[in-house]
Amino acid sequence: CILKYEREINRRTELPLVSHLISHHSNSEFIRNAHNTEFSFVSVFIFIPEDCRYFHFSFYYISTEKKSWSESRKFCTERGADLVIINSREEQEFISKAFGSSEAWIGLTDTEKEGVWKWVDNSTLTTNSALNVGFWKSGEPNSNVGDEDCVATGEGSDPVGNWADYPCNHQFVWVCEKRVFD
Repeated sequence: CILKYEREINRRTELPLVSHLISHHSNSEFIRNAHNTEFSFVSVFIFIPEDCRYFHFSFYYISTEKKSWSESRKFCTERGADLVIINSREEQEFISKAFGSSEAWIGLTDTEKEGVWKWVDNSTLTTNSALNVGFWKSGEPNSNVGDEDCVATGEGSDPVGNWADYPCNHQFVWVCEKRVFD
């Protein structure tokens, strides 16, 4: 799987930072415009050797190691992606099938305000929208052990209704998503 990040950068202020970040990814290739102007167009290709899947105009990286929610998100964003935002029943079923019965972090949290669930793109999970009702396991979310502000999919055997809230420092595998048309 190859994730590609492109944008125009200021050569004076941003190029040193971008070069530094890329040099820390041994599986990365850094390509930049050689024009002697203030701005350059930068393309970064990040090659992910692990499992990567494609579904409805998104690439999904399926991790094999376990991290906290914030560490998982950092892993995704450093590669030009983010934790998955589940937009449909079909996508939920796809993610469940990819993981089987393993719990995995998704990009949903209520860390800003208890009970107000937001995706990593800052959109709100609502209960009155046909496409955005959530796929909670029965009895979830429940903040069962107190501070459960992050969401994992894969809780239980139901391939659709299997989201549960957990403490964000809990260690799970995760799903990164990179939309093709971002």
